[in-house]
Amino acid sequence: MQKLFKIIALACVMTTSTFCFAEDGSAKLKGTFLVEHESFLLWYAKEQGWDKDLGFDLELNIVSESGADILQSHVTEPTNWDVCAVSAVPAAIYSESLNLDVIGIANDESVSNDILVRADS
Repeated sequence: MQKLFKIIALACVMTTSTFCFAEDGSAKLKGTFLVEHESFLLWYAKEQGWDKDLGFDLELNIVSESGADILQSHVTEPTNWDVCAVSAVPAAIYSESLNLDVIGIANDESVSNDILVRADS
């Protein structure tokens, strides 16, 4: 788990261009995440200090808003967050109005989702 977080965190830092630096010289990364299991994993990583091990400080903001609200907040105030975790539907809807980079899929549910169509459709 620790190795996976470090890889994801490093990818986030490398692909995020709008981070600032803390007083100790480490990169400061603002993250906003929905109250879901992915947030727990990041909270746990923060509690363990794994962000500091990688040379950055994750400012973790866990919210109970919708993914659309999180993305809309970035439209109105681009410095609200550098990286966020939202579901696929808000990301698809807002991809037209935001310059989003998808870093990775945190929870691949494709095994449990199917699209059924008639053979003549």
